[in-house]
Amino acid sequence: MKRASFGGALASVILAIGACGGSVANGGAGDSDGVHLDGGGSTYGDTGFSPSDLMRDDSGKPQHSWPTCASATGEAKLTSGGVDIIWFVDTSGSMGQETAWVQQNLNDFASYIGSQNLDYRVILIGASSICVTPPLGGKSCTDGPRYRHVKEVVGSKNGLSKIISTYPKWRDFLRADTTKNFVAVTDDNSRKSAAWFNTEIAKLKQPGFPDGFIFHSIVAYGSVPKKGCSTGARIGQVYLDLTAQTSGVKFPVCNSDWKSIFDKLAKSVAQTAKAPCSYLIPDPPAGKTFNPNLVLVWRADPGQERVIPQVANKAACGQSGWYYDDEANPKNVILCPETCKAVEGGKIEIEFGCTSGID
Repeated sequence: MKRASFGGALASVILAIGACGGSVANGGAGDSDGVHLDGGGSTYGDTGFSPSDLMRDDSGKPQHSWPTCASATGEAKLTSGGVDIIWFVDTSGSMGQETAWVQQNLNDFASYIGSQNLDYRVILIGASSICVTPPLGGKSCTDGPRYRHVKEVVGSKNGLSKIISTYPKWRDFLRADTTKNFVAVTDDNSRKSAAWFNTEIAKLKQPGFPDGFIFHSIVAYGSVPKKGCSTGARIGQVYLDLTAQTSGVKFPVCNSDWKSIFDKLAKSVAQTAKAPCSYLIPDPPAGKTFNPNLVLVWRADPGQERVIPQVANKAACGQSGWYYDDEANPKNVILCPETCKAVEGGKIEIEFGCTSGID
C-alpha cells in the first residue's frame, strides 16, 4: 500500500528532487568538527561511509563523497500520521443484530486508535437509524469533531456503489495526507466487482485516494457452501478480494464476539498509519536508481547539527539511530524512538545517493 503522507499528517515537509550532483566532499578523511554522530563510530550500510568522510560547508551542512539523487526535509514529530476510516454498514433485514454491535463497539474502536497518538476521523455510511453516541458521536446521534455519519441506506449488495455515489457528502471530511481505510460490514456479496471499485475510486478527486487504501472486511465466509457461515446470506467474495489485494484484515460476520473483532480491527488500522518521525523516500529522478546504502540523515538545526547513524532495524535501535521500514524494499526512513524524542521539533534533512545512471 502506498503511503499517503510524508513525515506524518502533522509534519512540515519540503521535498526537492533534482539531477544527480549537489553536495560532494573533497575525498579523504576530512574535518568532521561540528558534526556530531549519535552513537559514535557507525558506518553507513556496505559502502564504508563513516563520520570521517563528512566535511562541512559554510552553512554547517555535512558533505559526502557521493552524488545526491534527491533530498527530503521534515520536522521531527512524536505524533503518528493521520488515518481516515470509512465504514459502510448493511442495514438490510438480516443485519439487525450486527448493526447493533457496530453501534456498541465503535466508540471503543475509535478510543483505541486515539490512544496510539493518531490523528483519526471516522466516516460511517449507513441508515439514519444508526446512532453513535459520545465521545465519538455528538449528542442525540449527531456528528462529532472526528465523526461524520452519511445517512444513506445501504442494502445487501450495493455497499461499494454507495461509497462512490455518496462521496460528495463526505469528501470535505476526508484529508489528503492520511492513510485511508475502508471497512465493509455486510452478510452478502457485492453486485460490483473489485476491479470496478478500484477503477471508480481512482476517479475520485479533492482529495481522492491517489496513494491507495486498505480494505477490511466483516463479511460472510467459511466452510458453509455459498453463504460461508451460519448467518451469512452469501460469501462476500468481492470484499475478500479487495482485502487480499490491499493487505487488510477480515472477520466472519457470523461471529458473535464483536468486541474481539473491533479490538483486532482497531489494532490493524492503527498499524497502517505512518510511524512517528517517519519520512517517505521520494521517487528517484528519471533514469536514476537509489542506493539504499547511500543515505545521509542529520539534524539540521543551527548549533545542533547531528548526523544520525543507520541501524539494522527497530530492535537494534538502542538509544539512537534510524532504520528502514522494510530493509528489502524500503519506502520510509524512520527515526528510532529515543532519537525521535531527543530531536522532537527539530529539522531533519535526508539525502539519497544514486547507485546507477550517475552522470
